[in-house]
Amino acid sequence: MDFFDIAMGIEKEGEDFYVRLAESCGNNEGIRNILTMLARDERKHYNIFRKMKDNNPVDFQNTDVFDSAKEIFSEFRKQFDKVSCDTSQMDLYKKALELENKSYNYYMEKLDEFTDPIQMGIIRKVANEEKRHALLLDNIIELLERPENWLENAEFVHLEDY
Repeated sequence: MDFFDIAMGIEKEGEDFYVRLAESCGNNEGIRNILTMLARDERKHYNIFRKMKDNNPVDFQNTDVFDSAKEIFSEFRKQFDKVSCDTSQMDLYKKALELENKSYNYYMEKLDEFTDPIQMGIIRKVANEEKRHALLLDNIIELLERPENWLENAEFVHLEDY
């Protein structure tokens, strides 16, 4: 399999995984929305790699999932008592975090195999979005595992600008 087939497989697996996670978190609209946005990002990445494989032009648009997540996390502060999700599924969130980190590492390792600066730039952008996804998941995990500690931070530095 070539890079693009593997990358499309990674992104499809990620999309499916986030859709399932969002469905399991139906009682928490904020986290469900973040997971749905992450699924959309994975679909976008899949389409980018499909176009690159077919030698079609790619128009890479950064997503707003990070900014939207900041707003959602900020709302958690105001409505702390409504923050709930099936914490028995914590292993799934941790698996999603692991998948995002593996995706990032894979894409960064494979950059050396490319010579086209445009392709390299796109792969780097996708990798950076995967890194941001990992940061979001890390925050979700922290919020669900230790909500009181997470909410103590009045400066809201959990999601640093990336």
